Formats: sequence, C-alpha cells, structure tokens
Amino acid sequence: MNKLSQGDLVRLYYSAVENYGRPEGNWLQIERAAFDDLIRKGFLPKNYTYEGIMKDPDKYLQTAIAYDKYLEKVMGIPTLEERAIWAWRPGWYKKYKGDIEAIPDDVKGVFGKSAKEVMRSRVRNLRDYLLKAGLHLVRYK
Repeated sequence: MNKLSQGDLVRLYYSAVENYGRPEGNWLQIERAAFDDLIRKGFLPKNYTYEGIMKDPDKYLQTAIAYDKYLEKVMGIPTLEERAIWAWRPGWYKKYKGDIEAIPDDVKGVFGKSAKEVMRSRVRNLRDYLLKAGLHLVRYK
C-alpha cells in the first residue's frame, strides 16, 4: 500500500468532517477571516488571494496544509484527527481541554443544533468515513 502524503491526509480528514468525504469545491470550508489570518501570520505567501485559491486546486490544498499547520503550531491541537474535528471552533480545543463533552449544552451551534451536537457530528463523520477507508480514529469513540 502506498503511503499517503501530508496533503492527501489533510484532504481526507478535513473533507470527511467538513464535506462528507467529498474532496471537491470548498471542502475545507475555510472562511475569509481564517484565510487572511494565514497570510498575516506568514503561513501562506502574501500573493495568495481568497478568490485565487478557490479557483486553483493546488493552491487550495497548500492553504489547507497551512491551516492544518496553523492549528497545530498556533492553536496547540496536536493530532490531525483532532485538528480536523476542532477546526470549526479551534479556540474551543484549549478552552474545553479537547473534551467535546465539556462544551455546555446551551452553547449554540449551527442548523438548529447545539455546539456539542455539531462537534459530536464531526467526530461521527470522520469516524464513519475513515472506517469506510479502512482506517480508524484513535482517540474518539
């Protein structure tokens, strides 16, 4: 079996959580503010534009890899699986010590779900996708 590259792994994990395993379009679901932060903090070249990465799959992948490194180095999220799961609200990783169950039930999420429900869904999406791919999540049950 061929070893997957860092880019392949980033694409696999983030698209599983953010886009139901479809690595197409804006599969990272990166927002402009997060993209601008990557430029400002030197994780991406200054000549990258938000519009430009959306049209260029290679630059989009480089942006995804940079975002993953940002979550690791700046936000302190240690593993790829945790970074993919917590990418929706990376500041919460430290706040709740990486424990989804520590998120209060009344914290709002999206689509009528609580934040805890959204995070549980992200774990489930990643776990289910990785199981189909013959891989598994180490930390989350």
